[in-house]
Amino acid sequence: MIDQDKPLLLSCPVINADNLAQMGAALNAEDVAFLKSLGKMKKFAKDSVFVYSGETIDHLVYLETGLVRMLAVGEDGSEKTYSYFTPGCFIGEAAFFHRQPVLFDLRFLERSTIYLVDGQHLTQILQRPSIVQYLLVSVSLVSRTLAMQIGDAAFRTTEEKVCRTLFCLSGEEYTRFKPFFTHQEIADLAGVHRVTVTNTLAELKKEGIVSVPLRGHIRVLDRDKLRRYFRI
Repeated sequence: MIDQDKPLLLSCPVINADNLAQMGAALNAEDVAFLKSLGKMKKFAKDSVFVYSGETIDHLVYLETGLVRMLAVGEDGSEKTYSYFTPGCFIGEAAFFHRQPVLFDLRFLERSTIYLVDGQHLTQILQRPSIVQYLLVSVSLVSRTLAMQIGDAAFRTTEEKVCRTLFCLSGEEYTRFKPFFTHQEIADLAGVHRVTVTNTLAELKKEGIVSVPLRGHIRVLDRDKLRRYFRI
């Protein structure tokens, strides 16, 4: 990891336990066992939806296995991805605390297992400092990710948005996420049209910065050069 870019990489839209650990929060085996003892296990199939925009989340949700996408869906069917959540994370925890209708869908991108912890156990959870810290850091990291996307929309060109997104997703810690590293996913994350992604990738390919196979995910070959295409 490039030290001076650590704040940038911690704004990656893929929320994972490793990033939370870098921010000083981690759940140990005892914490996880405690959450499971309080929660109800539920399994979801690929492409199923846990919550839709306008619904409320009345459980604390711990993701044991799988991959979850947080997204908004427009009236025309267009989609805007906010974040992805990997195993070991809570999902929708801010909504659990504010108890207001959510402004996003939570969709499972692969077979997943979650534990639903009822709000009646909140007092017990708050008595465990490590879990409280994990929740606070998790909410903060998701907020930072969303703030960076707001900055993209307000101040960056479409090309800069694409390059920043590519840079964040190209770290070794996101290897497991790479199968979803497609033109459309980059477009959804960056908030641009797919054709913009295609055109930007074509230019980056000419510079030897990325590899864009006909089949398979995008590969970043030179992260240092890619970093010069945008500002924090």
